Amino acid sequence: MFTAGWTVYREAIQRPKFRVSIAIKSVFQGGHDPIGPDIFVEALNLGPLPNRLGLVWCRKSWWQRRISPTKSIAHIASNYGHIAATTSGERIEVGDTGTHVSPYDVDCFLNGDWSQVGVTDGYGRYHWAPRKQLREAREQYRREFPQEGPLGN
Repeated sequence: MFTAGWTVYREAIQRPKFRVSIAIKSVFQGGHDPIGPDIFVEALNLGPLPNRLGLVWCRKSWWQRRISPTKSIAHIASNYGHIAATTSGERIEVGDTGTHVSPYDVDCFLNGDWSQVGVTDGYGRYHWAPRKQLREAREQYRREFPQEGPLGN
């Protein structure tokens, strides 16, 4: 009985969790030109254990995944050379944030009809950013790049 209880606790309750956010940001440093704007996907480790930050993914809505399951999820390449980016596979302690940075231009993933953006962790689990944040980033994209791509105004 104890073994079954421990397994449930270890697999369901003690799982490390990330709070993921997405935003369009720039980096400002004194005495230097601003860097950006870029798309920042940040993941805050909520614990209870340290974890590794994996890749950034985007996926379509539940309905779109049922209609076309072969084109429903995509990997987003990160710019690990960016000054604000966390190196790939770095261990994130509880309370620390890992950051993935992607270019913000006409051809970025905000051009597509993705409904969620998130990251994987060291255990292979997905953690998704709130859809509202993705909508806000997409609205900013549409204001700055009007009539570009399949989701133009």
